[in-house]
Amino acid sequence: MMMGQAVQKVALRDASDLLEIQRRFRQAAGDQPEAPRILGAGWLYSALGGAALIRQMLGEAVPDRPVYLDANDLHSVWVNSAARAELGIDHTTFDPAGGSISRDPATGKADGMLYETAAHQIIRPALANTGTDEDHDSSLEAAFEYYLSSG
Repeated sequence: MMMGQAVQKVALRDASDLLEIQRRFRQAAGDQPEAPRILGAGWLYSALGGAALIRQMLGEAVPDRPVYLDANDLHSVWVNSAARAELGIDHTTFDPAGGSISRDPATGKADGMLYETAAHQIIRPALANTGTDEDHDSSLEAAFEYYLSSG
């Protein structure tokens, strides 16, 4: 199922900059107006050209629903403000052992990045609990199609 979910996410490994990442999310949101959230995978830190990651960068592209973006190394997830709200992450949320929720140094508010176990212990279970039977069937179908296309 995880394989099927992965191939259904917005692919970003070849997105060369922030504008391209945002463009792909805008397009995905437009192509899937009924989707409760937009998921992506594979973004590279180098695509941001050294800019600090902030939740507003994703919110500019998709302001009306949660966005979850797995980094290419699968050790972090970048989320927008709607995703933080969906997860219940605020300034009082503790960092789990072995992970961290990145925070704005001036305000202490979560800035949109979850690292290591914060991503694995907070985001993954929350998203796993949102899937319907139709979502699971779709994920399995996508995985089977991918495997068959690969020979």
